[in-house]
Amino acid sequence: MDSGPTRDVPGGREVLDTAAAAELLGVHPKLLARWAKQGKLPCRKPGKGYLFSRTALLAWLACPQPPDATRATSTVGELPR
Repeated sequence: MDSGPTRDVPGGREVLDTAAAAELLGVHPKLLARWAKQGKLPCRKPGKGYLFSRTALLAWLACPQPPDATRATSTVGELPR
């Protein structure tokens, strides 16, 4: 299994680890992990770390007001655009 930050999986979906997903969104990996733990981002936690779909993250980012926008802005400030 590839230990790099991204890997292709069956079905053509691209899976990102926390570091790669944080880089994609332009935030610190610890902040991204906190958002994932709080349920603010689409992700999976198959073991110790989180896995993110690039497509799901980009769709979440493009949403004018994510479902958790109120909590996110009151907790961590606005997301970079």
